[in-house]
Amino acid sequence: MSGPPSLQDLITAVNQVAGNFSAAESRACFRDPVIIVSAPRAGSTLLFELMSQAKGLWTVGGESHPVFMTQPHLRAENASFDSGRLTKAHAEGETAHKIRAGFLTLLVDRDRKRYMTMEPSARPSAFRFLEKTPRNALNIPFLCEVFPDARFIFLHRDPRENIASIMEAWTAGRQGGFVTFPGLSGWKRGDWCLLLPPGWRELNDASIAEIAA
Repeated sequence: MSGPPSLQDLITAVNQVAGNFSAAESRACFRDPVIIVSAPRAGSTLLFELMSQAKGLWTVGGESHPVFMTQPHLRAENASFDSGRLTKAHAEGETAHKIRAGFLTLLVDRDRKRYMTMEPSARPSAFRFLEKTPRNALNIPFLCEVFPDARFIFLHRDPRENIASIMEAWTAGRQGGFVTFPGLSGWKRGDWCLLLPPGWRELNDASIAEIAA
């Protein structure tokens, strides 16, 4: 694939990769993955960009939203959209394998060389994988099931600065590209930005500052 694939093309590619690797093989590829966990707007993008330049680290080139979009049942905790959290129960065997296949499909090294376009004999059989997506903060049990050997980096920012930045994201909304659940049913403001935490409905009458905190 050259350039961002369409969702349907990505789903097709993921299914093909999943068929070429067994679940055990896809699990063995990811050696001690490094997963960055933080609140939104905490500086994880900068940390990710710096770390991704290290020799031997592989990434999907950015955040992993496209990987999860290939599995529609993982968009939220359940059909009622009670939160964006994913638990160990969401990572049943086939789903975990498909998520790893999704990462393999988009995997690139620091020079943007794609893992899946390399000759099989030239691919490293196991590699160090770096992942950063804000939603990881809600999905640690899920990620531990998909990547049993994962190592986590917990990044935090001064709370006042972090909350102020989250407020800016909410104010920018669609114009800033921060809407994650457009037209969320049960949400008076219509669009939800950034992470969808458990108990979000209780924030219907809250201020932007209270939502951000």
